Amino acid sequence: MTSSFGAASRIPMKPVTYWAPIGLGSDNEVTYANPVLIMGRWIEERTQIQNAQGEQTVSNTVVIVDRDLEEGGYLAQGSHLSETSPTAFNEAQEIQGFTSTPDLRFMEQVRRAYL
Repeated sequence: MTSSFGAASRIPMKPVTYWAPIGLGSDNEVTYANPVLIMGRWIEERTQIQNAQGEQTVSNTVVIVDRDLEEGGYLAQGSHLSETSPTAFNEAQEIQGFTSTPDLRFMEQVRRAYL
């Protein structure tokens, strides 16, 4: 990320664990890919968002991440690669919304996951 993002750019990038949704299992429950470690900036901030289904909701956390993520996936601060199910792991939070917009100088994308 560049310094064009302002105050949030001063928050250091830290490891974040991501579980991507991959489909439905035999019991019609969402299944998740193995967790991967990405980098992100975790910001506690209440924000009203509109998810992919067009519903308005309130997010309590914004995570600025280094790659595109999917709504319905899960994020947790730190490395938790041994946790195979994010729904059984209390610290994992579901991604309610995701945006990717250019920074102020149109140099790169700023990706935000809303939890």
